Amino acid sequence: MQVRQMQKDEHGFFLDMLYESIYILSDKPSKEALLSSDGMKKYHENWGRPGDEVLVAEEDGELLGAVWYRQFTKDNPGYGFVSADVPDWHGG
Repeated sequence: MQVRQMQKDEHGFFLDMLYESIYILSDKPSKEALLSSDGMKKYHENWGRPGDEVLVAEEDGELLGAVWYRQFTKDNPGYGFVSADVPDWHGG
């Protein structure tokens, strides 16, 4: 297995992993509905800005999972906001 930075053409996989990382016990909205909601757009819109990072796990050409982080500001915090110099991270 290899862990590496995500390539631009793998952004769809990142969105799949972001969706799968959101724990909703029942009646989970579709990926499109959930990721387009106001509370979730901030976690993926304009991906690739300074402070964004995705690492993917790959084996034999198959993507297996990902871990990512994004830095937010005090004026636009994420759910896990601590401070502007501490990234909000997730994995799937």
